[in-house]
Amino acid sequence: MLDQDLDKTGLVEAEIFDLLDLAYSYGAASTVGWVEARLRVLAARLDRGENLSLFAPASGCQMGAASRAEFKRWALEHFPVAGQLIRAE
Repeated sequence: MLDQDLDKTGLVEAEIFDLLDLAYSYGAASTVGWVEARLRVLAARLDRGENLSLFAPASGCQMGAASRAEFKRWALEHFPVAGQLIRAE
């Protein structure tokens, strides 16, 4: 269900960000892989020319991402290991 919602909306609000952050911070290969899979769903939207709206915890606001480079910067900031696996172009 989460994958479908992310694919349909491209929206990572605070609640979804917290799920990703919790899974990532657990640090197991399976949970980091789970985060990576969600990031790939979001990256696929960019490949179709659709934008993302990503939660930025430092500001508490949403930020837009219209390119893989913008998305990769966000992913590397918050989920460094999983973010490294996302192409920037």
